Amino acid sequence: MPAATSTPVTFSVSITDPNYTAGSANVQRLNAAGGIVSVLGLLHDDGLQGDAVAGDKVYTLRATLLEALPGTLKFQVSAGFKGEVKRVMAGPLALVVGSTAATPTIGTAQIAPGATPAGVGVIATVTALIDNGATVPTTVVLQKLDGNGAVLATLGNLHDDGNDGDAGAGDKTFSLRTTVLENQVGTINYRIAAQFPNDAATVYSALLPIAITGTATGVAITSPANGAYLNTPVITLTGSVGDDAAQVKINGIAAPHSDKSFAAAVPLNEGPNTITAVAANSNGSTSTGAATLTVTGVVNDIVVGTVNSQQATVTVNGVVAEVLNRSFMARDVPLTVGANAIQAVATDRAGNRATTTVNLTRAAPNLAGLSVLSGNNQSAPVGANLAAPLVVSLVDSRGAPQVNKPVVFRVIGLDGTVSPNQAAGPGLGAVAVNTDAQGQARSYFRLGSRAGAGAGNNLVEASAAGIATTVDFVATASPGGPRLVVVDSGNNQFGVVGQALPLPFIAIVTDASNNRLRGIPVAFSVTGGGGGFGTPRSPTLQGVSDSDGGVAATLVMGPDAGVNNNVVEVSFGDNPGYSAAFAATGMVPGPANLTRISGVVLDNSNQPIPGVTMRLLQITQGNASNIAQEMATPVRTNLQGQFLMQPVPVGIFKLMADGGTAARSGSWPTLDYDMITISGHDNTVGMPVYLPELNPANRVCVNETTGGTVTIPEAPGFALTIAPGSATFPGGSRSGCVSVTPVNMDKVPMSPGFGQQPRFIVTIEPVGTHFNPPARMTIPNVDGLAPRAVTEMYSYDHDLASFVAIGSATVSQDGSTIMSDIGAGVIKAGWHCGGNPSTTGSAGTCPDRAASVAHRLQGAVLQWRQCGEP
Repeated sequence: MPAATSTPVTFSVSITDPNYTAGSANVQRLNAAGGIVSVLGLLHDDGLQGDAVAGDKVYTLRATLLEALPGTLKFQVSAGFKGEVKRVMAGPLALVVGSTAATPTIGTAQIAPGATPAGVGVIATVTALIDNGATVPTTVVLQKLDGNGAVLATLGNLHDDGNDGDAGAGDKTFSLRTTVLENQVGTINYRIAAQFPNDAATVYSALLPIAITGTATGVAITSPANGAYLNTPVITLTGSVGDDAAQVKINGIAAPHSDKSFAAAVPLNEGPNTITAVAANSNGSTSTGAATLTVTGVVNDIVVGTVNSQQATVTVNGVVAEVLNRSFMARDVPLTVGANAIQAVATDRAGNRATTTVNLTRAAPNLAGLSVLSGNNQSAPVGANLAAPLVVSLVDSRGAPQVNKPVVFRVIGLDGTVSPNQAAGPGLGAVAVNTDAQGQARSYFRLGSRAGAGAGNNLVEASAAGIATTVDFVATASPGGPRLVVVDSGNNQFGVVGQALPLPFIAIVTDASNNRLRGIPVAFSVTGGGGGFGTPRSPTLQGVSDSDGGVAATLVMGPDAGVNNNVVEVSFGDNPGYSAAFAATGMVPGPANLTRISGVVLDNSNQPIPGVTMRLLQITQGNASNIAQEMATPVRTNLQGQFLMQPVPVGIFKLMADGGTAARSGSWPTLDYDMITISGHDNTVGMPVYLPELNPANRVCVNETTGGTVTIPEAPGFALTIAPGSATFPGGSRSGCVSVTPVNMDKVPMSPGFGQQPRFIVTIEPVGTHFNPPARMTIPNVDGLAPRAVTEMYSYDHDLASFVAIGSATVSQDGSTIMSDIGAGVIKAGWHCGGNPSTTGSAGTCPDRAASVAHRLQGAVLQWRQCGEP
C-alpha cells in the first residue's frame, strides 16, 4: 500500500475446526519484535462488511489503514478453540508500505478505423493500455466530445475481461466496441476517462479522432414544430437535407428539394400523426427524421388521453362550465317556467366548435314535493366523505312538513355510496331514510373513485313515494396524490443507433383511483444502452405531467446495436411503487436496397395460414378510409405461412394481412399492424401475425335503415349495438356486415396503453369501418371492477399508431358487465378493450429471475408482460 494514502485492506482466514469458539477470531497488529501492539478488529463470517459469503468458514475483516511513512507492517490472526488454554495464532502477515503513490496514467490509446463515410455506420474498436502496477482502475469509459471539448455523451465501459472485442483478459489493455454513425463531414473527437481508487481526479487519454468523410447526410423536419397542434387535413411540411443529391420522401410522398431544403404537402389524420422523413443519400446510406403533429377536428372526435380545461372550453346558455376528465358542469343556469332550450357549446384549442341542445320544461311551483335544503355542490377528494350531509325537505300541498315518510337517496352517477349516518362504513348504492319532525331527511355521501366536474360525475337522486318530481345532488371529486406511474405508449420500438426514436416514450401518472394527474414532476433516467435526451444526450430528463397525466421523452439511442438494449425508467418523487420501464432495440442501418420485411402468419392455434396477402401501405390514409396507397409489391404467404417482402421503403407504415385471399378453409379477417422499417435490415412485427378465424354467427349486417346488435355466445355479456345508418364501410358503402372475434391477449401485437393488461380483447371487422354515432359496446367485467365504477374504453387506432380512449364506460349495478356511456363507443373497427391499469405486477424493473430465464433460453424470443412469466 502507498504511504500517506488511506487504503482499504482485507484480511481473511479459513477456520474449519468444529471446536472454534465463535466470535473469537481477530486481527492483531505487531511491532518489529513480534509483540502485540493493538487489536485491529474481529473477523466475521456473516456476509457483511467485505465477507463474501456467510457461513463458508472463511472469516474476513476489512479495515482502512493510513501510514505516514514507508516501511513494513506486521499482523497476525488470533482465535480461541474449545479445550485450548491459549489462543491459537496464525502469521505473521507482512504488508509493505511503499512511497507515496504516483499519479496513475492512461498509456497508449487508439480507435480504429480512423475514418468512415458520413451516414454509414461502422463498428469502431477502442483500446487503451492502462498499467499502473497494482493500482487497477475502478471505471474506464469512452466519452464523445463536442467542438469545444465538452462531453456530449458517455458511450460505454472499456473492459479487460477477454470478452466482446477485448483480446485477452488481465493483459492491462482495456477495450470497447462502439458504433460510429455521423451525418456531418468533419472530425469527431473521443477520449477515454478513468477513475482510480483513492484518487479523486479523473485521468484522461489523449484525444482519439475519427474523420467523417464524403458528402454530408441526414434529414430533419423544420416546420411545423414537433408537437404542433393543427386543424387542417393537409399540411405543407418543410425541412433540410444534408446531401443535395439525396431522394427525400415524407411518409412515402416524394419531396422535391434544392439548396438542401425540401417541402411537401402531407395528408394528416385526426389526432397525433407521426411524420417520417427519409433521405436516400447518394452514397447508398439512408437517413431518417421524425416529428409528431396533432390534428384536432370537431370537438367530439378522437382524442388521446382525456379532456380537461386545457383541451376544451364549454358554455351552457352562455354560462361558462367547469371541464375536467371528460365531464363538465355549468352552475346556476337560469330557467324560466315552461319550455327551455339548453344549448352546450364546446370549443377546442384549435378553434373547432361543436354544439348540442336539449329541451326541458320547468314546472310551475307546487307546494307539495321534495326540495334540496343543503348539501348540494360540495367537493372532496375521490373516495372521501362529504363534509356535510345531503338534506332534503318534504312538505305536503299546504306546505306542512311530512313526518316519518321514507325518502330514498340513490347514487345515479359513479360508484359513490350513501348511508343514513356518518359512521356507517362503506355504505350502499341506495338507502331509505325517514323524515324527522321538521319533514327533513338526510343522507351521508362518500364520493366515487373518478375525479371530474360535478355534472356526470358524482350524482345522488332523492325521491319519495307519491311525489312526481325528484331532486338531484351534485358533487365534485378532486384527484388524490400521485401513487402510480405506468407505460402508456412508445415501448419496444426499433431505432437507429445514435439517432432519436421515431416515437416518444409516454408515461402516465395517476392517483390510487387511476385518475390522471396534472403537474407532477417526473424524471426519466437512462439505465441501459448509453442513450440520452436532447442535443447533449443527458442521461436524465426532468418533466411535468400534462392535463392527461402524461409526460413524454424522446430517446436518442445509444451507440450499440442490441435487442432491447436501451432501457429508460421514469418515476416521481416518493413513489410508493415501481418505476415505469421502457425498452428499445438499437440497429445499425445498412444499404436501403437490402431493406425487407419478413414474418409468419398463424391462426390462434399456431397453425400456418397459406395464401394470405401481405401489403405495405402508406400510414396516412385519411379519416374516410381512402383507397390505400401501396408502398411495396404485395406478397402471399407460403404453405408454412411465411412471407418475405423486398425491397421495401424506410419509415413508418401499415403492414396489412389480407385474410380474404387465404388458401385455407374458413373465414379470415384483414388486420393492420404498425411497421417501422430500418434501412438494410430484415424487419418484423416482433411476433407472428395472428389471424383469428371469424365465426359467421358472430356478426350482424346493417344498412342505412337497419341496425343491429352483435353478441358472442362464447363471451357472455358482450354486445356491440350499431345504430341504423351509422356504419360506413371501406370504399364508402353504407351497407355491410360487421363481425366480432375475441382475441387472446398474447396474440395482440400492440400492447394496450395506460398500463393495462386486459383479460378481454376483441377485434371488430372489417378494418376501415367507421361508426357515427359510435357503436355502444358492452364487455364482460372480467377485470373485476367495482359496481357503478367508471373506466375508459380503448381502441387501437391504426391511423394514429396507438391505443386511444374512445370514451367512458360504466360497470353495471350487479358488476357483471361494463357498458360504454351514452355518446361513447366504437368509432373505428379494430382492436378494442377497456379497463384500468393493472393492479398486479409492475411496470418497473423486473427481478433477477428475468435475466436467469433469458440466459437459459438464449436464442429464443420472449415477451414479458411487466414482471410476469415469459
